[in-house]
Amino acid sequence: MMGEFNGLRRAHKSRLTGEPAASQKPYTLLDLVPSEADRLFRQDYRTHRDSANWLFPLVSLPPDAQIALIDLAYQEGGEDPAGFRSNRYPMFSNAIERRDWKKAGEEANVCEPPTPTRNARRKALFEKAARQFPFHQSLTRKRKLLDLLVSSSSL
Repeated sequence: MMGEFNGLRRAHKSRLTGEPAASQKPYTLLDLVPSEADRLFRQDYRTHRDSANWLFPLVSLPPDAQIALIDLAYQEGGEDPAGFRSNRYPMFSNAIERRDWKKAGEEANVCEPPTPTRNARRKALFEKAARQFPFHQSLTRKRKLLDLLVSSSSL
């Protein structure tokens, strides 16, 4: 299957984006039954959800921020969750940790190669989170204190 994907990539000499799967039929030999496609999607989704969750506990984030982070983990290719949090993207990571959703949206175009449509969708998700959960500096300080207390009590 990877051989066919790589062949498609070479044939198009660019990323495969926005094209319906049926348009690629002339370039492939294999068919994937819907149940197998669903199984592979669920497996892949769990991998990237777990990667995003390892970085930023999703349960503590607004739903729209969760979706954006999972999408980002997917786009970054994420079985290595440190990929987009480490020193590669400090402004984005800092915004997430501070719960500054507006700033996270501004910094959400961190992926290479850049994908403008996807970045815009991710930014819109963070902006929606910002409207629902406005950023307050004083709340960030309280959140850090609470996180410190929780982490020290679990030792």
